[in-house]
Amino acid sequence: IFRFTDSMGQERMKENVVRVFDRNVKPLSASEIRRGDTVNLQVTAIPYYMPASRGYGISFRLAAVQLVKKGDGLDSGVLFEAIGSPEMESLDKMFEMFQGDSEGDF
Repeated sequence: IFRFTDSMGQERMKENVVRVFDRNVKPLSASEIRRGDTVNLQVTAIPYYMPASRGYGISFRLAAVQLVKKGDGLDSGVLFEAIGSPEMESLDKMFEMFQGDSEGDF
């Protein structure tokens, strides 16, 4: 359940139902997800602005979980695997081009 204040200043609550699926996209019970399992997550990004502090941010809400591989019940210790994509490689190259530049160059 999310508690939030709407644009009219009223406090509201909304229940967030997280759907759980197996690798073939068949519904599962959430109790079948265990520590050490490999999962895909679907999140909804919700950008926000706080006028009082002039702060921006993004809130992420979990929408669905897909069980990819059953684990051994133990935490594997691996946070993420490397994901290579042409988009990320081109961004890395772009940042490398500007790495030695000072602010005065702009």
